[in-house]
Amino acid sequence: DTAILQLAINYNQLEECEQYSIKIKFVESYEYLRFAYDCVDSVVVNFVKFKPLVKSEFVGTWSISEQSAFEDEPYADYLVEIIDGTGNTMIIDNLWNSGIPVTIVLDDSDPNSFVFSIPDQNYFVHGTYGQVKIVDLGPGTINVCDYIISTSYKIYVPAGEFDILESSVWTKVVK
Repeated sequence: DTAILQLAINYNQLEECEQYSIKIKFVESYEYLRFAYDCVDSVVVNFVKFKPLVKSEFVGTWSISEQSAFEDEPYADYLVEIIDGTGNTMIIDNLWNSGIPVTIVLDDSDPNSFVFSIPDQNYFVHGTYGQVKIVDLGPGTINVCDYIISTSYKIYVPAGEFDILESSVWTKVVK
């Protein structure tokens, strides 16, 4: 059986990031529902109004919680500042609690999945190991409703890693 429903929703009256639900109740007899739908008499559709990524909303102070691959316990949370950059880039100051600025990228080209990245870049020069670099371990995610960035990254030299941050969760302090 197929049913087609057409619902009219005034999209302009919905709030961005607000959770909404629509419950569709079947009015068929219990015997029919038991046979056709395993006694399911309703379906709930949950949705959230889309919120675009607005780069300027990411400027400010963020708290970072991290877990290193080399430590049993998470690092102590610390604060960073994100400032505007050019195009889709921004600058984060104090990542890895270092006080060194790092370029990050906020990518909103796919409205179904906002992506965050730390491009491979020079980080600092170590007296023994030389040029230290930083790069993400794959695309991170951006939650534009709750202002949370989830990523992972490593700090490395040709001889090996200084650190691998398996989990790095950034939460904006003031929204």
